[in-house]
Amino acid sequence: MPKIPFKKTKAGMKTKKKKKTIEGIEGRSFCITGTLSSMKRKEAQAAVINAGGIVRSGVSKTLEVLVTGANPGSKVALAEAYGVEIWDEDTFIEALAKEEEEEEEEEEVKKHVKKKKKSSPACSGPRWEWEDDDGNWNQYAKEDGELIEGSYQTEEPSFVTKDFSWNLKHQTLYKVDFENMIQINVESEVERNIRRLGP
Repeated sequence: MPKIPFKKTKAGMKTKKKKKTIEGIEGRSFCITGTLSSMKRKEAQAAVINAGGIVRSGVSKTLEVLVTGANPGSKVALAEAYGVEIWDEDTFIEALAKEEEEEEEEEEVKKHVKKKKKSSPACSGPRWEWEDDDGNWNQYAKEDGELIEGSYQTEEPSFVTKDFSWNLKHQTLYKVDFENMIQINVESEVERNIRRLGP
């Protein structure tokens, strides 16, 4: 029989570790009848609630699923008359076990995504760099690179700005020329080569 995803509490009652959707249970109404061999009726009702279902005490036309154990009594005949779906205990346990499997798969996916993030490069998009006096290329700060990239995407040949992060105090005008790939200090006329790396 599949393992049931419950844990013991201090009071000895078994409850779900984490409320999670189980396919076929969420949003549907359930009635538990008869004696279940794997859990008490209150535990089965708690499992339904934890899975997003609704527990009913009796069978009616609006009931959606009747879960039956040993000696279910007259509720089975009534459920059949109303066209209510009837599950035996094994079907009910299988639905609960499926939730446990999905939770384990989700944890594996999270681990994989976390590992992938760690191994991913810091910058996956376009990167802008400028050349210093020694011929070394240096990456622009993130906000400056985004500013340049935003203007580059407009397909304008150049743009003028005061908004570079290193320039907030001085408010010097800089011109970025995309045709010649240079950055120009408008006041001093100092030019620096720039380049775009990436997609």
